[in-house]
Amino acid sequence: MEIISQPFALFCVSALVVYHLLPRRGQNIWLAVFSFFFAWSWRWDFAVILAISVSANFFLGKIIAGSTNHKKKWLVTGVAVNTAWLIFYRLAVIGHLDLLARVLQKGASLTTEILLPIGFSFYTLQAIAYLVDVYQKQINAEDDLIDFAVYLGYFPRLLSGPIERAKSFLPQLKQDRMVDNNFLAEGAWLILIGLFRKLVLSGLFFTLIPEGIFTRPMEFATSDRWVSLLVYSFWLYNDFAGYTSLVRGISLLFGIRLSPNFRQPMFARTFLEFWNRWHMSLSFWLRDYIFFPIQRALGRRGYSSSSPARVLAPPIITMLVSGFWHNATFSLAAWGMLHGIYQIWDHLTSRKPEHIIPSRQPFWRQIIMALRVYLLLLPTWILFATGGLKLSGYFGLSLFHGGGMLRGQPLELVIPLMGLCASVILDWLQEMNGEGTPVKSLPHLAQSAFAALLVFCVLLSILWSSIPSASFIYQGF
Repeated sequence: MEIISQPFALFCVSALVVYHLLPRRGQNIWLAVFSFFFAWSWRWDFAVILAISVSANFFLGKIIAGSTNHKKKWLVTGVAVNTAWLIFYRLAVIGHLDLLARVLQKGASLTTEILLPIGFSFYTLQAIAYLVDVYQKQINAEDDLIDFAVYLGYFPRLLSGPIERAKSFLPQLKQDRMVDNNFLAEGAWLILIGLFRKLVLSGLFFTLIPEGIFTRPMEFATSDRWVSLLVYSFWLYNDFAGYTSLVRGISLLFGIRLSPNFRQPMFARTFLEFWNRWHMSLSFWLRDYIFFPIQRALGRRGYSSSSPARVLAPPIITMLVSGFWHNATFSLAAWGMLHGIYQIWDHLTSRKPEHIIPSRQPFWRQIIMALRVYLLLLPTWILFATGGLKLSGYFGLSLFHGGGMLRGQPLELVIPLMGLCASVILDWLQEMNGEGTPVKSLPHLAQSAFAALLVFCVLLSILWSSIPSASFIYQGF
């Protein structure tokens, strides 16, 4: 059941109607039931795997909280089991386990195709964070299995996050939830903006990226290769940010606030700032559970804050983990390594005496800094888009070679370029006024006109494409 589809719309409406007739405890049970049904709607075994993860981590949290002498051993066990499970699926999805089976069974491949369960990569990180937080006594172990099931499997965020923290999500389940006018207004804006980003902006950018251009670049003109690369990040951003905005808006209709995942990353002036704006729930998870622990471990071993080990190891290891989380391929390992190098560069630059923080720079210089980040990120997008080191090198070299057939005419770029301007303007409005209230500083008539324009564009896109449902890129992670 895709998020943007008629079945999901009916699913949400039926869930909401009953939900708001129930008391708080009944609401939580209802959410748990609908969340497991949502997972089952994809495949029945996905719901079973979710149930196993919920049960295992719920009881592990109780054991860690109640243990006195073996608390750390149980934490290590819980983290290791979750990590091993994630590694298993990561290797299985890209065929490494099938290759191992052929070696061990002398040519016989696996008889069953192994698919990554929906949301597994996301709720596994939530489970690990929960166990660590319980161990560190930042939160109490959850006593209610139903509430914990909603925490891991909450259906609006199940497919692709955001990656929630127990200390911000679980307390919302313990209190009565009143959906007032402010929640309704913010939720409606987030849903509308999400649909606009996904169906209109992402759809326009997608038309500029012909199928197969990243794997067979020489079949296309050099101009098409450059255009595809230059708009790829805007396509990916509007697709994923559209998903996040949509599910956050839906969640507000249930009276539950989800974490923001994007904060205008195209305005980032440094690479460190980029990761504070892009996929924020993953970035902050990596920061708190990978980066900081490595730094603290090195500090306990006597390394100073300026030592090469503490400057180099934390960002490199953290971004390698990020690459593996996305997929267990050499291209994404290289993607993580390059992002780690960029972060080291930013860190070293910021320690120079003459360094001036970006926000205090002249506006024109901030624009140049943002363009520099955008251009230097292009090689990372090649690694991300092609899925292989060899293909990445091949595509990179093809940018400076002729050949191929021109796919379209320059005039065909006008509407997508208008979409690019619309993406930047929408980002600017959200930067100024907030993600869920992008036009609050405008007069009421202008707010209504802006909303009507977005609705018109979304409806036009639906009628134009005639697609009954639309999937999101990050569902594959």
